[in-house]
Amino acid sequence: MALIPFGQACRPGNGVTEAPAVTDETGMLTRRAFDRLSDAAAYRLVDLGVAYGDFVAITGGNTACFLAVAFGIWKLGAVPLVIQVTRMPEEMRALLELGKPKLAIGFPPATATGIVQIPLEDAFLADPSGRPRLPEILPPNLRVGASGGSTGTPKLIVVESPAAADPERPWPFGMRPDGTHVMPLNLTDGTGFVMGAMSVLSRCHLVLMPELTPSGCWR
Repeated sequence: MALIPFGQACRPGNGVTEAPAVTDETGMLTRRAFDRLSDAAAYRLVDLGVAYGDFVAITGGNTACFLAVAFGIWKLGAVPLVIQVTRMPEEMRALLELGKPKLAIGFPPATATGIVQIPLEDAFLADPSGRPRLPEILPPNLRVGASGGSTGTPKLIVVESPAAADPERPWPFGMRPDGTHVMPLNLTDGTGFVMGAMSVLSRCHLVLMPELTPSGCWR
């Protein structure tokens, strides 16, 4: 069976449009609502000139909106360049100038010169209603991440695996459509980002914790 691009694999389908997709501090989004939110992000990026293969830098907290932007990027065949929200401004600036993304989303204003930047909330200004359905596009790379900097200046690492799901392979760590996956890691960390995306793709209910502390756990 052919690989399914991430952008299409997150579509509700199979009669589960109203099943829970992502829950964060603001509430729960159904699979239909999350898919529509990522569509809005994709069309907004189109309006800003993002095209196939472009790097789009993103950072932010543990929110459904952050993850929806990532899926919007994949829907265009573009590549998310994820920079940890905990990095110092000068590190963010150096990584943005190194990666030269087409667009940067969610960073402090004017973090880097010569790069168009918008707040995370501005990534959803486009209305997907009445616009043509986005084609099935397989992005060339899963993501671009930043090294920890333990060996000197942080570097960018391009994950060359395609952003695609293989329906014939079981999902890792017991993820299943009727399950719940609690995410205590920041979504801008490598593991947090990949596992958060896989939760959505496996139709698991992803619950995002605001931070990895006892006080950050929801009761």
